[in-house]
Amino acid sequence: VALALASSGGAREAVRVGIHAAAVAVSKQGTAIVTAPELLRHVEVSGGLATVGELVRRLAPRRSDGTRLVLAIGAFDRMGPEHVSLLERAREMGDLLVVAVWSDEADRGATAAVERDRLAVVRALRVVDEAALVDEAAAEELIRALAPDALVASAEEGGARPHEAQVLSEVGGELIVLSPDSQRSGRPGVGARSGLVEVGA
Repeated sequence: VALALASSGGAREAVRVGIHAAAVAVSKQGTAIVTAPELLRHVEVSGGLATVGELVRRLAPRRSDGTRLVLAIGAFDRMGPEHVSLLERAREMGDLLVVAVWSDEADRGATAAVERDRLAVVRALRVVDEAALVDEAAAEELIRALAPDALVASAEEGGARPHEAQVLSEVGGELIVLSPDSQRSGRPGVGARSGLVEVGA
C-alpha cells in the first residue's frame, strides 16, 4: 500500500494493490514475502472474470471419467482462516475444486470488499482450481452445467440457498454444509439452517 502511494497512486489503487499482495501472501505457508513478479502476475490473472460458459469450457478437458468435482459457493468476504479451512476441506473431498463467489449484486451490498477483490483472493489460493463471480441465476446455471459431485457451503453464511439445493438435487449432487468447528477441526459438522440436507464429510 505504501509503495503504491509513494508511486503517485491514489488511495483506491493503493488499497487494490494491497489486496492483491495479501491474496498472494495468504496462499503461502507461514510468514511470506510477496515479490514484484508475483504481484504483477496476480494482477494480470485477476483482471478477467470468467463467464459460466468459459468456465465449463476450461474444465471440460479435465473432467475425465471418475474425476470428482466439488463446487463451493459463498461471499468470501474479509477472507480469514475459516474461509481457507473451508476451501481446504472442500478440496480434500474431490479432484477439482471450483469456487463460485457471490457478485456484489447477488450479495445485496452485504460485503465489505468489492467482488473483483474477493474473487482475486479466492483465485490466489493453491487449493482452488477455478473461480468465477456468480449472481443467483448464474449459480443455478453453473450447477446445471458442471453437475458437481458435491456442493460445499458454510453454515455461517446460511448454507446453500434453496434454489441451489433444488438444482443440485436434480443433477444428483451431494450438499455438504460445514460448521465453523468442523472447518477448523476436520470433524463433520451440521449447519443451523433447516430445510436442507446438511451433512459433514
